[in-house]
Amino acid sequence: TTFILRIPFTLVTIKVLLVKAGNELFAIPSSNITELLTISYKDVFSVKNKLAVSIRDEIIPYVELYKVLTMSKREITSEKIYILIIKSGNEKLALQVDEIVDEYKIVIKSLDKPLKNIRAISGITILGTGDVLPVLNVVDIIEIAKEIMREKIKKEIITEHKSKILFVEDSLVTRQMGKSILESGGYYVDTAINGKDGWNLINRKRYELIITDIEMPEM
Repeated sequence: TTFILRIPFTLVTIKVLLVKAGNELFAIPSSNITELLTISYKDVFSVKNKLAVSIRDEIIPYVELYKVLTMSKREITSEKIYILIIKSGNEKLALQVDEIVDEYKIVIKSLDKPLKNIRAISGITILGTGDVLPVLNVVDIIEIAKEIMREKIKKEIITEHKSKILFVEDSLVTRQMGKSILESGGYYVDTAINGKDGWNLINRKRYELIITDIEMPEM
């Protein structure tokens, strides 16, 4: 009796670290992670308009995973944040995640067309729970992070030449309408949803004009 076992070449077993961004779970190949750290928001600083952290006197660019994946930001109350130092070739990146879950050995399956060319995703894996989990492509993550930093610098150069207005309004409709009208007039506009939010922005930025409702939450 002859048994023939066919194993797809598209399946590869690797070690990954499971992390969370927002409420979503992702896998990052452990071979691309050099370090796991818990730091404070105060440890993140700006160098030439780019966010960075200093690890043993080495300046490493910093970015949040939710921004790379264009996800909604998760509300975090703790002053501590989790970062992974990921590496591709000679390039390093401090990648902030919302939660570090655990390290697993998984079987990764590459994506077929038309999903094959999705940026930042190198494949998928299926957990024991039956959940399908995206495996992130570190090369793409670092490249997207550089694009985000370049775009941030470009926006800051543009906004330097615009008058800055802070529009404080608790009504979503009024806030969006006011922001749209002011931006159409060539102004740079930040919005705040209440007095406390507005006060925090005033302490971080300088504005030529502040427009605010008199009665609103947390005035």
